[in-house]
Amino acid sequence: MHVEQTTYDASSVESILRYARQLEGTTLRDACEIDEVANPRKRRGSFGNALEKYFFHYDINNSPDADFREAETELKSTPLRKKKNGEFSAKERLVISKINYMTVVDETWETSSLQKKLHKILLVARWAGLTDFIIRKIVSLPIVERFRKRRQARLLNEYRSNHSAGRHGKLRCSLEFSDR
Repeated sequence: MHVEQTTYDASSVESILRYARQLEGTTLRDACEIDEVANPRKRRGSFGNALEKYFFHYDINNSPDADFREAETELKSTPLRKKKNGEFSAKERLVISKINYMTVVDETWETSSLQKKLHKILLVARWAGLTDFIIRKIVSLPIVERFRKRRQARLLNEYRSNHSAGRHGKLRCSLEFSDR
């Protein structure tokens, strides 16, 4: 299966989402007509890297800005696990941003690079089927509105803890949270 829509407007969340939804129910290998995607079980992040390179056609980067900067939207992929009752749930925590310990001490919560990534997230959820990673769902999450209302205090405390640790040279390497 090759995708029908081959381009998208990187400044439009709607265009990016419409383009991404072509992946639902298929595999990245089939959608992009590529032979192989490195096994994410062996190298974490390999599926997301392949998604960026082969489907969205942009260079893999470690930029503090959102992946789709003009649309203020961050691209994330996450594995799902299938429960005994047949439902799907998150297999692991989703890492939103790595914290730059050299610059975090000069940031505030309001000006942090994390804010750029949290604004809007395009989440590609995949399930490891018997032979390949099948894309189950594509969702656009306005994280600022939905997630923060429920988890604001926890996220802010985690940020403050990392910010303080950065000032004392004891910063952990990433900020993770789960909506479980």
